[in-house]
Amino acid sequence: MTSFAAELRVDGHVLPVLRFFYQATQATNDRGRVVAKVHHQPVEILLNVPDGPAYEMLLV
Repeated sequence: MTSFAAELRVDGHVLPVLRFFYQATQATNDRGRVVAKVHHQPVEILLNVPDGPAYEMLLV
């Protein structure tokens, strides 16, 4: 398992990143040669957001 330290800075606030997930795939043929463009999935970020009105904009 990989370990990392990251934070997201929004409007002067620093929010610790708890989890980050990104995926990209590319199809290949039987010989391992590329046969399609790279397809990206949406980025998923889990933040540690404290309670308070200043952070309501981040709630989805």
